[in-house]
Amino acid sequence: AAPWLQAVVAVTGGAVAAGGHLTKAGTRAAVNVSPEPFTNWGLSLAGDLFVFALGSLALTYPVAALVVTVTCL
Repeated sequence: AAPWLQAVVAVTGGAVAAGGHLTKAGTRAAVNVSPEPFTNWGLSLAGDLFVFALGSLALTYPVAALVVTVTCL
């Protein structure tokens, strides 16, 4: 690929990764103030399941995984 295209893809990938990380960190900060542990456990489990499901979807149906990712963004 052309160097300018590589740069565009790198910046876009970095922005998507940073956005996902900041969203997760913000959600965790909001949930961690609750005194009971079940919300934290549930959120952690839901996040792990979502990552596994999206990874499996990407391996079998990449276009569908792209649609889910764009929708989440």
